[in-house]
Amino acid sequence: MRTLSIAMGMTLCALSASPSAGSVLIIEDGLAATCFMSASSKRNNWTAIEECSSALDHELMTQDDRVATLVNRGTLRMRAGDLQNASRDFDRALSMDPMEPETWLAKSISALESGNGNLALQSSNRALDLQTHRPAIAYYVRGLAREMTGDVEGAYADLVRARDLNPQWSDPAHQLTRYKVVRR
Repeated sequence: MRTLSIAMGMTLCALSASPSAGSVLIIEDGLAATCFMSASSKRNNWTAIEECSSALDHELMTQDDRVATLVNRGTLRMRAGDLQNASRDFDRALSMDPMEPETWLAKSISALESGNGNLALQSSNRALDLQTHRPAIAYYVRGLAREMTGDVEGAYADLVRARDLNPQWSDPAHQLTRYKVVRR
């Protein structure tokens, strides 16, 4: 019952599809804007990643825009299965702005995808502490991370919280069907 499935991994990649905009000024044109649009539209190809890289290498942008572009490129890399470089992008973004909750959330998803339950747990906790705009996803990831690290009761509680925060999202409810609650 504690095994994460490939389908769950695909779900997590879909979760990571949310681009980073936060309180960032998004430039209306240019490669950074194209990078944002690629992440927003769930585009999944190497051309989109290269557009993000070119934006980072060649465009003048604020630190907030640079952080957002790193997160967007990391999201695209994660979708492409390049978890190591995605993690590097998230770490680089966090070194520039360690108070950005959506970066911590993306890092937690990447860590979970990589099978690192402890890092996913720490990162999702940080995203929640910093008041992520997507708490249902953070609780969902934290629940799966807790399950990976052996905290089955905590996992169940987080999955219930994720379901309650976003009742239209079927994944938490589906994960909860794997549990059998026994009253003592």
